[in-house]
Amino acid sequence: MSLDLQPVYTMIDLGLWDDICRQRLDDTILDDRALDSVTLMLFGQSFATGRDMIGKMFSSYDFYVGRVKERLNRFEKSEPDKSVKAALAKAKEGFW
Repeated sequence: MSLDLQPVYTMIDLGLWDDICRQRLDDTILDDRALDSVTLMLFGQSFATGRDMIGKMFSSYDFYVGRVKERLNRFEKSEPDKSVKAALAKAKEGFW
C-alpha cells in the first residue's frame, strides 16, 4: 500500500477538504510519529510543499509550523532518523 497526499490535494482542489478534515489532521499530528510521517510526505527528499497548501491542509500554517518547531526542540532528548530531521528542518525554514 502506497501512502501519499494526492487524495488530500484532490479534495482541496475540489473544495471537499473542510474544517472537519483540517481538525482531524491537526489532531493526528499531535502524535510525533504522525507529524514525522506527514512531514516526510510534505518535505522529504526533493519534496517541498508550499505555504499556501500547508495552510489549506491544516487549521493554519502557524499550527503546523508550531508543531514542527516543538518537535525540533525536543530532538536533543531523542534523536530521530536523519531523513525525518532534515524534512522537519526544511519545513521549519520554509523552502517554497
